[in-house]
Amino acid sequence: MATNDGYSPYPLGLTAVQAVAAITRAHNLSTELLGYVKYTTSATPPTGSKPGDIWLNSTTGKLYRAMVESTVLVWLEV
Repeated sequence: MATNDGYSPYPLGLTAVQAVAAITRAHNLSTELLGYVKYTTSATPPTGSKPGDIWLNSTTGKLYRAMVESTVLVWLEV
């Protein structure tokens, strides 16, 4: 849906119901991700992580994602 002046209230093509559902899920992202990846907030890298896990460094505010290279766990800044 768009208006004559080009304004599109839902630029991603979502309906109002879909937009509200997406915002609700994004607001509660840590709970949504628990079924898929582990989300950790700490000053030091977590141990026992698997590929795809997410770590938010509470000291720097930077976000990292885990990757396994051979047998070594590597944290890549996202």
